[in-house]
Amino acid sequence: MKTKRVVQVVLLMFVLLVGTETQAEIIYSGTRNVTYSATSNPGTFSLFNLPETLDNIRLERNVYEFPGSVQYSFEKSGSSQNYVIFAAGDFSTDIKRFSEGDWISGSTIWSFNNGLFFRYVSNETGTFERGEFFDAVGYAGIRLSDGINVYYGWIQVAIVDADSSSISATLIDWAYEDRPGQGISAGAVPEPSTTALFFGGALALLTALRRRKKQIEQ
Repeated sequence: MKTKRVVQVVLLMFVLLVGTETQAEIIYSGTRNVTYSATSNPGTFSLFNLPETLDNIRLERNVYEFPGSVQYSFEKSGSSQNYVIFAAGDFSTDIKRFSEGDWISGSTIWSFNNGLFFRYVSNETGTFERGEFFDAVGYAGIRLSDGINVYYGWIQVAIVDADSSSISATLIDWAYEDRPGQGISAGAVPEPSTTALFFGGALALLTALRRRKKQIEQ
């Protein structure tokens, strides 16, 4: 097949592919490293800069120290500024810690109360630890609602020094699936589009054909 004919066929296939490829995708934040510490409190912010307030989130790092008693925690604030819902852990108010690849969807159990990443209490009666993110790195499942549309996503969270006043929590990155009702794997990020992969392969083919033509002419 002559090079000109190959070009025509490739262009035709490209046009057809662009016309049929789905527009749905995973929306990814990139690495953000939003940190909550003794010197940093991000307050309420929008995860994806979506319209209105459906992706607004407000988390709190709490340190309470009294004679003979201390309490440290990281949790979703009870503020009305919170719109993001978290997947529930063993307790309905705890936030579940997912591993990479775990499925997050409508069948996941969701906590519509305050979400607790962890809590540490020490007093005269002993020591108490609670929460699946105690000194851990993992993924929290999130649910965004826009009217009747519901979207699912994840946030990668890292917490260190959970049993001291130096506790620090970092939201590393996050993503959501922009097709309403579609589940998502924890840690999933956008893949190269079919169109991009096809175009790259077609370009490589055309380059090879041009080199072969030059070799024949020589």
